[in-house]
Amino acid sequence: MRVRFSQDVLEREDDTAWRALARIIDAFVEGRHVWEIDDPDAIEASRWIAGDAGSREARRTLEIMRKSYTEALYASPNRRAHTLVIVVGADLAPDEARRCLEAPAYVVVENRESDGAFLKAMVRAFGRSELETAIARGWVDVVHAGGFGELEKRVNELIGNVPGPCRIFVLCDSDRMHPGHNDTEAIKALHACCAHHGVPGHVLHKRSIESYLPKGSLKHQGKRDVFEAFFDALNDAQRDHYNMKEGFKRPKTREGDVSVPPEHKGLFDGLAQDVLRKLCGGFGDHAWRLFLTTRSEITAAAVEERCATNPGEISRLLDIIEALV
Repeated sequence: MRVRFSQDVLEREDDTAWRALARIIDAFVEGRHVWEIDDPDAIEASRWIAGDAGSREARRTLEIMRKSYTEALYASPNRRAHTLVIVVGADLAPDEARRCLEAPAYVVVENRESDGAFLKAMVRAFGRSELETAIARGWVDVVHAGGFGELEKRVNELIGNVPGPCRIFVLCDSDRMHPGHNDTEAIKALHACCAHHGVPGHVLHKRSIESYLPKGSLKHQGKRDVFEAFFDALNDAQRDHYNMKEGFKRPKTREGDVSVPPEHKGLFDGLAQDVLRKLCGGFGDHAWRLFLTTRSEITAAAVEERCATNPGEISRLLDIIEALV
């Protein structure tokens, strides 16, 4: 976040408040938040600094202030992180501001392990270095909800724990079975949660996180028949809504026909039985681990190639998360 200090808080004779300000200064040194300075001379002349002139703490604060002010002059105007602003002493009392700035932003997901691997892979692929650092250092916390039915409960536990702007983002699979399938239980749960709490969220356009694995990654899964049918016989919409983990259910007999679930609304009509047989079984329950093991294959270009039906989706959701840092 971007942080300003009101002149009022700088002129107080309040050691408790000034100790909180010193802790906030530490967050600037770490690069966790940004000190937004309109008038460095006013800060230098304030009771907070001038009243302790010459001390080690005052000298340190002045050095950090000047560095922050100079860096702000040359910062990119397109910088996505640090867009939220709080004014210490106006929006929040100093110690409340300290608590706010020391707390992480939260990304609430259904499964911390698999969804976290997806998110980190996308952050890395799209070159979001500030966000990658924030996740690595715990400034952004990926929170396990335990299924879409638990999203609202988890958000409810997090919200209100920390003063200041709400910095929670909710992310979940869509579970869509066909294009335009916008009333899945997952979608309804996320929309209800976000509307109730006023937090941003994103339902993935594709059926699941595994649907975003690039071709080069899936090639490493060892499912040759599934891989060939998936990329050679299916179109983009079919790939978006295919069950990546389980595929289609195998027929009971070797000669039996593969039955496509009616919930797909005819999306896979016209595919030959030999193609459908290859698509039985899917890429397996642990296909998501490819986000961890095939990092070199997961590039922005490779992911965008898989996002033909909704280009730019990943960049947009990362923009929202970055704005909460």
